[in-house]
Amino acid sequence: MLGENQWEWLGGQLRHSNASMHVIVSSIQVLTTNPVVESWGHFPRERARLLRLLNSVPGLIILSGDVHHAEISS
Repeated sequence: MLGENQWEWLGGQLRHSNASMHVIVSSIQVLTTNPVVESWGHFPRERARLLRLLNSVPGLIILSGDVHHAEISS
């Protein structure tokens, strides 16, 4: 999901932050267990790495992508 430079940047930003609140935004869902939707769950090692990184972040809020469903009815 992220390149190594992006992981290093994100980790550095979080490690050196003295903010009391942190907001992480992802265009796809981070915590869903629904296998049908696009999510970090399709990349288990990457998701585990992200969750390990975020585990010690104070005041964490995760905003992640929404799911759009389409239907044709007659």
